[in-house]
Amino acid sequence: MRARTIRRPLRVAACLAFLILAVPFYAAALQQDDVRITPEEYKQRRAMLMAKMEPNSIAIFKAKDFSNRSNDVNYAYRQESNFLYLTGCEEPRAYLLLCPEGVKDRRCGSGEGGLLHPAKARSAAGESLGLEGAKAQLGFETVLPGTDLLSVAKSALAGKKTLYYAASNPEPRVGSIAGEKDDHLPRSEDRASGGLSGSRDQDSLRCTRELRSIKSPTELALLQKAIDATAVAHVEAMKSCEPGMFEYELQAVIEYCFAKNGAEYQGFPRSSAQVPIHASSIMTPIAARCRTAMSW
Repeated sequence: MRARTIRRPLRVAACLAFLILAVPFYAAALQQDDVRITPEEYKQRRAMLMAKMEPNSIAIFKAKDFSNRSNDVNYAYRQESNFLYLTGCEEPRAYLLLCPEGVKDRRCGSGEGGLLHPAKARSAAGESLGLEGAKAQLGFETVLPGTDLLSVAKSALAGKKTLYYAASNPEPRVGSIAGEKDDHLPRSEDRASGGLSGSRDQDSLRCTRELRSIKSPTELALLQKAIDATAVAHVEAMKSCEPGMFEYELQAVIEYCFAKNGAEYQGFPRSSAQVPIHASSIMTPIAARCRTAMSW
């Protein structure tokens, strides 16, 4: 029993020493040049998605709208995952049209669709990309104003047999981007009555799920960067933790490390508990002789 009692602190000390020594290596990895997905990779993703689409089809993706918190204050914006995966666009009120056979509309040129984006605007959050900014920074050959959405979509849908869109957005709305009343793209029954008999709808998320399950070298590098930042944050939290410290103070240490190492926001909310207490509030002081479990 005495030998076991002695070995336990030694094991704990060895683990802590390993984690503390590992911090410089993690920190060195975090100092690497900024890793970003290039417009070429987003273009490649769109090409791979169109290769999975059925013949004579079109896909429409919608950017996520702002989520209002109170009056003129919105929650921190995060783009819809599939739209971000295909475009790199982190702004609301935009649409992506993809058509493997090309869109029969002179505004789209000979391309396979394009991005419909609002004009440049200024707000408390800063200046938006606008049409030229979206073309230059996102790498699209065709970027059209949002006011053209309804007419371009009608031209693009002509003669198509299959429409891909997210099942969570059964009838894609255009009013918010076109600056008009709360209008919709032609509904399934309207497409049929307009000479598109036999047309059917497909959930675009099925195709994007397959693509997103395989990570590119750049995505793996970004995942590793997030893992390294998380490891640094947990080590700093362990080094900072002491009896009487409030859990919000511990949370501040972790979130500071995340921000310092380039994280835009957390992947999921915090979760912490003190053992033997089942769960704890963020306002609960950390007790002596108590282990704290953290999940970030």
